[in-house]
Amino acid sequence: MILIFSSLHDFSTTMVCEWLNRFNEKFIRINREDAVDIDYIDLKNGEIYLTINTKDETINLNTVDAVWYRRGGLDRNIQIKYAKNDDHYLFQEGHVLNKHIQDEYITLISYMQDKIEKEKSLGYKRKSSLNKLKVLDIANEIGLDIPKSWIVTKKKDLIRLKEKHDLITKAIYESVYYQTQDYAYYTYTNEILTKEIKNFPDVFPPSLLQEKINKKFELRIFYLRGTFYSMAIFSQKNKRTQVDFRNYDGEIPNRSVPFELPDDIKYKLEKVFLKIGLNTGSADMVVDSNDTYFFLEINPIGQFTMTSRPCNYNLEKLVALELIKIKNENSKIKTEG
Repeated sequence: MILIFSSLHDFSTTMVCEWLNRFNEKFIRINREDAVDIDYIDLKNGEIYLTINTKDETINLNTVDAVWYRRGGLDRNIQIKYAKNDDHYLFQEGHVLNKHIQDEYITLISYMQDKIEKEKSLGYKRKSSLNKLKVLDIANEIGLDIPKSWIVTKKKDLIRLKEKHDLITKAIYESVYYQTQDYAYYTYTNEILTKEIKNFPDVFPPSLLQEKINKKFELRIFYLRGTFYSMAIFSQKNKRTQVDFRNYDGEIPNRSVPFELPDDIKYKLEKVFLKIGLNTGSADMVVDSNDTYFFLEINPIGQFTMTSRPCNYNLEKLVALELIKIKNENSKIKTEG
């Protein structure tokens, strides 16, 4: 059986599920919106029984032969049930017992997630959020070009760098994506303009700066167990998308075409994925006017449909086939063992 962790409205997951249905493959999809209860665990025999309340279905994770971690994970599904207030037991107010029960749940959930992933997973919960700075270090050590990058906290240092370089700034962790009933707030990669610096405080939180690259085009690269599927995005001629193509212009869409990476870039980029411990994900690169390839970052989740459709890669089908392949490999090992 194939187990899929995702979210209710993830279109890419739905498309992969449609292919699995077409191939008559049995799968269970647990969305992060689903409530899941722990029923029973037999450690010696590796049996873990969970009930998906929103589907009124009980599963034994021992029957899972392939896992696709897309989004969410058991820590999002299993509700931690706390004890009563401590004064019922310890005769004083506090949260000592609540904190202890929470730690018990966290330890148990981590055990279960790792148990079902192991070698039979496409994508990993524990790798779902990467440290961008560590990944840049790895890419640099392996021999990929990366933009000149700095972390600054003082306006005087920002001014000094700006006198020598055109600069952009981006999130150190992840961009802000926040929606209310009436408004949506998003942060993108932005160029730092000299006229704006005077409005900055003298000291500010640590901020990531990079030298702005005079790009020829951008690359979105989807990696799937040893194979790269790349798309070139010609975003530089539109002022709205020059710095960050995600600031999309619906009226004048960027031209996007299939692209074949040079062999040396493939070799180094795969070494980055393997060093991190990922077997799938999306990488962002830019190619400058001198045809130098600059590595930017890796998204371990990766919006692959935005690459699949313009380039006719049919990645949703390929992901489904890869899951079937993983299932068959692990089923064979289980049978022979």
